[in-house]
Amino acid sequence: SFGLSAPTAPAMARASGRGIVRESKFRHLFGEAEKERFDEIRISITKTESTGVRGNGSFAAVAWNAGSGGQVAVLPHSLKGTRIKHDIPRVQVGSAPLDFEFSPFDDCLMSTASDDGMVKLWRLPQEGLTENLKDPVA
Repeated sequence: SFGLSAPTAPAMARASGRGIVRESKFRHLFGEAEKERFDEIRISITKTESTGVRGNGSFAAVAWNAGSGGQVAVLPHSLKGTRIKHDIPRVQVGSAPLDFEFSPFDDCLMSTASDDGMVKLWRLPQEGLTENLKDPVA
């Protein structure tokens, strides 16, 4: 004896692909879309290196379609379910933002990379922007 045992009936059925549904503890879970959302967002139509939308536990950020100059709108989650005003405060990146990302360790830290080759680090107020943010931390 080499320590081998005869396969059980469920193992044989699984191996043959007959009669057994794929085993998963998640197969009976169904998700629902969140009902609250941001309305009237003016997402930039400029081609970028990112999806154009980022989020974390406190904020959602989108590349904002503002005509000239690069801007990123940083929206606190408290604004969900409301219409977003077109004159909301934004992060003034400089030229068109190619990519932006939140820090995985600090919800109030965001980095941007723009078309002019600049990478900037921004510190966001905990309660959200109350005026345009023009000066990066680094």
